[in-house]
Amino acid sequence: MNVRMRREAPSKSKIPLLLIFALYIVLALGFIQVTPYRTAGYLPYQGYQKDIGAPDERQHVNYIRTLAHVRRFPVFGEGEGYETYESHQPPLYYLLCAPLSAIVGTENLALEMWTLRSVNVVLGLFVVALMFKVVKGFTNDEGVALFCAGFVALLPMFLALSAAVNNDILLYLIGLWSFAIIVEAWNKGWNTKRASWLGLSLGLGLLTKTSALVYWIPVLASMILWKSYRAQLRYIILTFALALLIASPWLIRNYLLYGDPLAIRIFQEAFHTYPASKAIADSGFWGYWLEWVALRALWSFWGVFSYFEINMEMWVYWLLSIPAALGILGFLVRIFTKNSVFTKNPMERSFHCLNFILFVIVLYTFIQFNTVYYQAQARYLFPALIFFVSIVGFGFRTISDGLSKLISESRVWFSGLAGGFLFLLFVADMYCLLWLLPIGFYRITHPEELQSIKYSTDT
Repeated sequence: MNVRMRREAPSKSKIPLLLIFALYIVLALGFIQVTPYRTAGYLPYQGYQKDIGAPDERQHVNYIRTLAHVRRFPVFGEGEGYETYESHQPPLYYLLCAPLSAIVGTENLALEMWTLRSVNVVLGLFVVALMFKVVKGFTNDEGVALFCAGFVALLPMFLALSAAVNNDILLYLIGLWSFAIIVEAWNKGWNTKRASWLGLSLGLGLLTKTSALVYWIPVLASMILWKSYRAQLRYIILTFALALLIASPWLIRNYLLYGDPLAIRIFQEAFHTYPASKAIADSGFWGYWLEWVALRALWSFWGVFSYFEINMEMWVYWLLSIPAALGILGFLVRIFTKNSVFTKNPMERSFHCLNFILFVIVLYTFIQFNTVYYQAQARYLFPALIFFVSIVGFGFRTISDGLSKLISESRVWFSGLAGGFLFLLFVADMYCLLWLLPIGFYRITHPEELQSIKYSTDT
């Protein structure tokens, strides 16, 4: 096996990375503060709801409470459907939170809120750190790695997820951990230790969310597709056998309870939201997929809050989407230009191919679900977040390299493009924290006081 070894320059990213960490923590805590917890209200299009804060948070908390205080796993179908529709979820995230719930109890809601929500703030911090580590490990481009970490840390939708009780952040973390193991194996070679760690990550992912299966094909691809990084058969078998072994107790439990190891069928049978067939009948095939799904997925990538009913002003979405689109165009130039850095760097090329495989699988699951129910939430695409942030980052790198050749050779070009975009994300965060969310949630929780105030969520 031809393993590529690289000599890395001393890191200059310590201080910028610490600044990114600090900004992320402060902003995530701000999102915790402004997002209601177990609070009822009236959503404009859905009417009265027992909880209007973070999507599904109440049900995730109920799972944790059952585990911590009843001391057993909840069973899907027990109790009121609204309160228990997350009971089919795998247990790992809830096992992490249950000891904290047992300590703080359930009577002081403010204490419970800060305690349980802070778990994802910590996990999200590791996501940001691993994003930097993975991108730098695959490409040896420290500047782009910093940009990718900053992109994730300042992304309003990621901050909102990090400031709520859910098992999504742990899923993203385990997925990036798998990629970190892959890059180490690609640089140093596959062995029993790395194959075992990779199997552990896949198994723990399946114990976090069933959607962790989207990582299995990219992992397999990383072990067999590229001759230079190919793993021996015994390491492939070890990885996937260990993953199944780790997840098997939960899979067996689900089979005995529901007749389905992944408990997907029973959830889909009970899941009731807006049917895609009705939406298509109302707006037409292309209207549904382009306006309802694609456009709203784009909006919610940047940030749509509460139960998809608190939107940013349209100018904010364009403010973020246009420079991101510019970065994507730069990336296309990078991969299609002869003798570019992309064509000369096999590790970077393989990294982008691996990301693309992950993206295609995640996109397929997103489209497949939206053929049945309307659920255009971009958080379902976030398992492939590394794909989105890295293509923008390397697109900015390509544009800055072109400007250096055309105008003057300088590192300022990339710093300006990347730093400028991260600043726009920070502006969007401030807009959400200081204006959009306080007003939006107040309107939802105090509708009788705001009847005379014109406020639209249709932007």
